[in-house]
Amino acid sequence: MTPSSDIFLTNHTQDQPPELPQQQEPFPGGSVETLLYLLEQAIAYSGTGIVISDATLPDNPIIYCNRAFEKITGYSRNEIIGRNCRFLQGADTDPIAIQEVSTSIREGNSCQVVLKNYRKDGTPFWNELKISPVRDTKGRVIHYIGAQTDITERVLATEARTTAQTALKQSEKKYRYLVEMSQDLIWSTDQEGRFTFVNSAAKRILGYEPEEMIGHTFTDFQPPEQQQQGWEVYQRILGTQSYYQYETVQLHSDGTPVHISFNAIVLRDEAGLVFGTTGIGRDITESKRAEVALLQSQTFLNSVLDNLPVGVCCKNASDLRFAFCNKTCEELLGFSRQDVLGKNDYDLFPQEQADFFTSIDREVLRNGKLVDIPEEQIQTGHQELRILHTRKIPLLDAQGTPEYLLAITEEITERKQIEIQLRKSEELYRTIAKNFPNGAVVLFDSDCRYTLAEGTDLEVVGCCKDKELLEGKTLHETVTPETSELLEPSFHAALAGTENVFEVPYRDSRFCGDSFASRIYKVHTLPVRNENGEITAGMMMTQNITERKQAEEALLAQLCMEALRADVHLALTQKATLQQNLQLCAETIVRHLDAAFARIWILNSEEDVLQLQASAGMYTHIDGPHSRVRVGEFKIGMIAQKRQPHLTNAVQDDPRISDRKWAKREGMVAFAGYPLLVEEKLVGVMAMFFTQPLCEAKQMGLFTVANAIALNIEHKRTTEALSETEAKLQKLAANMPGMIYRFLLRPDGLISFPYMSPGCRELYELEPEAAQSDVSLVYNLIHPDDLQEHKDSVALSAQTLQPWYWEGRMYTASGKLKWIQGASRPELQANGDIIWDGLLMDITERKTAEEALRYKTTQLEQTLKELQHTQLQLVQSEKMSGLGQLVAGVAHEINNPVNFIYGNLVHTEEYTQDLLYLLSLYQQHYPHPVPEIQEEAETIDLDFLLEDLPKMLTSMKVGAERIREIVLSLRNFSRLDEAQIKPVDIHEGIDSTLLILHNRLKAKPESPGIQVIKEYSDLPLIECYAGQLNQVFMNILVNAIDALEGAGGWVLGTGDKGLGTRDKGLGTRKSPIPNSQSPIPNPQSPIPNPQSPIPNPQSLIPNPQSPAPEIRICTEVLNAQSVVIKIKDNGSGITANVRSRLFDPFFTTKTVGKGTGLGLSISYQIITQKHGGVLKCFSEPGQGAEFWVEIPICQN
Repeated sequence: MTPSSDIFLTNHTQDQPPELPQQQEPFPGGSVETLLYLLEQAIAYSGTGIVISDATLPDNPIIYCNRAFEKITGYSRNEIIGRNCRFLQGADTDPIAIQEVSTSIREGNSCQVVLKNYRKDGTPFWNELKISPVRDTKGRVIHYIGAQTDITERVLATEARTTAQTALKQSEKKYRYLVEMSQDLIWSTDQEGRFTFVNSAAKRILGYEPEEMIGHTFTDFQPPEQQQQGWEVYQRILGTQSYYQYETVQLHSDGTPVHISFNAIVLRDEAGLVFGTTGIGRDITESKRAEVALLQSQTFLNSVLDNLPVGVCCKNASDLRFAFCNKTCEELLGFSRQDVLGKNDYDLFPQEQADFFTSIDREVLRNGKLVDIPEEQIQTGHQELRILHTRKIPLLDAQGTPEYLLAITEEITERKQIEIQLRKSEELYRTIAKNFPNGAVVLFDSDCRYTLAEGTDLEVVGCCKDKELLEGKTLHETVTPETSELLEPSFHAALAGTENVFEVPYRDSRFCGDSFASRIYKVHTLPVRNENGEITAGMMMTQNITERKQAEEALLAQLCMEALRADVHLALTQKATLQQNLQLCAETIVRHLDAAFARIWILNSEEDVLQLQASAGMYTHIDGPHSRVRVGEFKIGMIAQKRQPHLTNAVQDDPRISDRKWAKREGMVAFAGYPLLVEEKLVGVMAMFFTQPLCEAKQMGLFTVANAIALNIEHKRTTEALSETEAKLQKLAANMPGMIYRFLLRPDGLISFPYMSPGCRELYELEPEAAQSDVSLVYNLIHPDDLQEHKDSVALSAQTLQPWYWEGRMYTASGKLKWIQGASRPELQANGDIIWDGLLMDITERKTAEEALRYKTTQLEQTLKELQHTQLQLVQSEKMSGLGQLVAGVAHEINNPVNFIYGNLVHTEEYTQDLLYLLSLYQQHYPHPVPEIQEEAETIDLDFLLEDLPKMLTSMKVGAERIREIVLSLRNFSRLDEAQIKPVDIHEGIDSTLLILHNRLKAKPESPGIQVIKEYSDLPLIECYAGQLNQVFMNILVNAIDALEGAGGWVLGTGDKGLGTRDKGLGTRKSPIPNSQSPIPNPQSPIPNPQSPIPNPQSLIPNPQSPAPEIRICTEVLNAQSVVIKIKDNGSGITANVRSRLFDPFFTTKTVGKGTGLGLSISYQIITQKHGGVLKCFSEPGQGAEFWVEIPICQN
């Protein structure tokens, strides 16, 4: 407000025009009157609203306004002149600004304010008002000039900017809070993919602190085989313009895989250059498991939907693209399912139709309510026009946000055609109405008086099957006031030209009793026009849609239960305690079924009491009188006792409800209680109250929910028991001698020790953690001479997947030398990894004892050598003749009682386990027995007995198995019983046989030594009967030795007397059963050699040259399926006649009593029949003999 803005007028009379201010230039080319006219026109057409008020009159009335002021306010000049400007103000106009204007006018000063005024139509606008007083020559204020500018857009922009800035600050604060509180992984990386920010969710999802991940790329936390693919995905992210979504597998800090769904977006600077990425990662490991269950439910639901008589389709709420349509919908739309899925309305329908459909869809999603579209016309894929009646409703996710849009539609083309025909003729109306299915048709005039009434269900409009009682009466005369209040607005709307379609439940029993109380009718009111389009009457059509509504409700109930089951499954799979999982289930049930409250009890079987674990809804506490319910008490205890559900939709009349007053006060209507059973075993009870009836589909659906919860309870209990057992096993592993370990070999050759027991400290003098983190620490301790053998044994086990066994030397961390024995069994994993779980033992003391024993044995053999030589020559003939029969008889006699003992040990162990389990049940359920039992338990030291008895039975079983294997070994050489087929090293069998025959091969006073030349190839492990194959080697080698000892001659049948024959040989001994000091047999242990010499056989073909006797043993791989063992001597050979009968039973060239001739015959049967191989002999007189043993590598 400044005085300089005041306007002063000069003195003038009526005869004189006012004088212009002297500082202005004269108006060029015109008079003063022209100037005043131009000024008046400038004010009139100015864009600023200008008013002039008369200050000399009361209340400063407006005496002038220009066109801009009229345009701003919406008032005409006549409505403005004579009024004060206050008439534009409203209740919310700033009082301070009003006071400033009043003060300025009162004091005769200028002012400038901003006011919120209102136009004639009531819309507000912001007005920037400038007021200047006009003074006469004496300085008195005679007028006020007001200049008004509409600044609404500027004010609104300012307010919007202020609001946006406030929201931005709040959003930033909220964002920072949400980032840190988010359960999802939120991250940012630089252009090279290195993490620059990670929120605290990283610890929960991946087990790493955020600081540990900063500076690393996300591929550093992926499995090695996925890192290259992960880097390629990151490069694709950098090349996208929008967000990028993908799923991947990351490794938790403990090595377990974690499935994560990533949403990533590229970060760009103002110049558009990429400087990094950011995004969100969600742990979807559990949801992956849930996908299988959801897929099964979806298959069932699709089958139901495809068989519905109405069209059902579903769109994604995000982009309104079709996600599902059933077969009926395909027929209605005229498109196949493949043509529809993934498309939107604009891809299928004309522009106008697509616009209409899309607008309705958005309205449904925006309001979150069901929308009924009584009529919509579509052009099908077959270029046909159809009219559909459609209902659309949003399907919400767990957070209440629309996820899908569900549409249920039926074709009403024929019905609409009927309605069109009804407009042409009343007679046609009546004809159609008489045949209207499950409903009625009425016409009414402008007074809502029925002029026509036809149909099977006239009761819904006020008459029971008698149109005469209805026609001529008004709406108010035929229905109840409630029904009249419902229908009258639609009648008037029809007479005004508006159609309405709605549904009403019919409950008027004045005429027809209660039989129609449960019906639902679809009511359609519409105007009836004449040929000129004038409305002459109204029409109402009613149709009984009870069955269709029931089908829709059943479908919705099915969808609800499917969603409930899926959410219950997700709740049960959360990593939480059992009580927390059950609480989530109760909350899920309340949310999906709108239950008043839901509760879950777990059975305490020891006390026979149900304990309340979860409560959601109107009651959330788990204490109080229902926290512990004894089985058989109240309705909950009765459900548990009878193991049957209790379902009712009449709670207030249910005799099992103890407090009916409470039920009536709270409006309870339905109750559903289910026993939680797992294979007829009760684990708890689930119960719910509802304030509305519970349909049968939901009652049945809750059975599966109860089963899922019951299985989870049992699973949780089983998991807890397994955890306790695992802890005990860990403790046992820590106290076992030696070291238990797990060894991992990856397909790329990387090795590691995922687990080492505390025995690592004693065995290696290393901490388990250090050895696990650096495998080279262990391998560097292996003796250099044994390292390659160790690596070869591991490689062979990995290649064949056969058990690994190794003995070797190693140094401890302090330099102490030890002998180590290891054994384990490999397991091939699905991802190609091979895992060995095994045991390493320190056998240094045993090796020392073996070495000492070997040295003493050598001395003893040297001392008794001459005595044994003489003694064996004297008794050999007598001993060998009866030894075979004696061994067979002893084996048979020992085998019978051993089988009796071993067979009964199995039952004894079962009975003992049953008694021990029964005793544990007594201890569990009766922990405090009577004093006599307790005293006797202490007397017999019951705890020690329970611990020692299984060990004693195990020891007895091991002993019996040891005897059985000894007997089997005897029988192998006496009767050649079958052994188990197993992969063996053929070379070990040959070497063991040669070791047994060592005495026959070495030089003696009466015969030179026989040189054995071994030419072994690299053979794989062969599947065979090891004992029987050794028998074959023994027979062939003994015959070769006999031929070479007999002055170069070849003698058949010597296997009958020599070691290794079926009927009289002793055979090789198997390694003893492991005992507690030697858990794994040592194949390198020497086998005692019999020293009995073999008498020289009769020569068939003399060999005068008598070369140095030798036996050549050669092994090689014939092909991918078989191997061959060649045993050749340089004796005198075999004639063709003898060679043709070589493998005949009882054929021998020995003297009577020297043999039976079964050795080579039995060998032939073992190779050909038992192993599917070939036994051949190649020989020429004077050229020696060569036997070929061909056997398959793998037995079928």
